[in-house]
Amino acid sequence: MEELTSRQKQLLRYIQERIRADGFPPTQAEIAANFGFRSATAARNHLLALARKGDRKSTRLNSSHGYIS
Repeated sequence: MEELTSRQKQLLRYIQERIRADGFPPTQAEIAANFGFRSATAARNHLLALARKGDRKSTRLNSSHGYIS
């Protein structure tokens, strides 16, 4: 796995915290709002970057949630 950037580490921690708290991952819109991204598409691009770096087992994304197990 490639080294994650500081922002990617923050994103991964946020997703893990939301899964622990809520039992499911945040939506791409929630990720965008939390990180100040202009759109859910920006959140999706960050999630895809994590996938390319090998941090996720599944690279499939649905229209709203960041992760699919």
